[in-house]
Amino acid sequence: MRDLMRLANPRPLAGGWLFALLAVLLALPSPGLAQGPNEPAWYEVPALNAGLALPPAQPDRETPRATVPSFLDLAEQGRFDEAAHVLNLKDISRAERARRGPELAQKLFEVIDRRVWIDWSALPSRPDARITSNAASEAERAERFRRNVEIARVETRGGTYEIRLARFKATGAEEAIWLFAPQTVGNIGVMHQAIGPRAFERQIPDSLKREFGALRLWEWVGLPLLLTALGVVG
Repeated sequence: MRDLMRLANPRPLAGGWLFALLAVLLALPSPGLAQGPNEPAWYEVPALNAGLALPPAQPDRETPRATVPSFLDLAEQGRFDEAAHVLNLKDISRAERARRGPELAQKLFEVIDRRVWIDWSALPSRPDARITSNAASEAERAERFRRNVEIARVETRGGTYEIRLARFKATGAEEAIWLFAPQTVGNIGVMHQAIGPRAFERQIPDSLKREFGALRLWEWVGLPLLLTALGVVG
């Protein structure tokens, strides 16, 4: 539709209502974008995250509402090797997954911790992510299921990036699971570079990185110094 609107010097149509009708039809949701009755409720894949060491216990990834807190709980404890199992690392070579998986999990956690506000009530609590809320539109409720959901958007100077979960089932597996989608995993580096911790923050003791109110402890310590410096400059 945008391409149609950007045509240079379009000739006026004899029947203007025809163009208006065409614009309305193009604006309608495409039926091909919704999961139809003949499509699987997940993405079939040969394997998931082969190359990662098996965790002591598998995180709960049955629903989107279970997957996100599972990831955050592990990351907050510094268990990034286990948190990596909540990412779909299909675009990372198998030989690199054991090393890069925990690194990416830590960076994603730092992005979420700094910039993302999660609406927990909006996260689907069903494995099929079907929309059941009475507030949803009739078209949304008509969807049989969803296998890809957006949980947040991250705004940076370089653009807007979606953080999405998708549902996958490996060949031979009994259950499908929800993981951070490969597209989101691919954007972790860009998002982290834009809004992740700066180099000096790596030198701050972990004891000062705990949150107290709206700020971390080290930020409360530095705030008076900043205000004093601003007063001197002013």
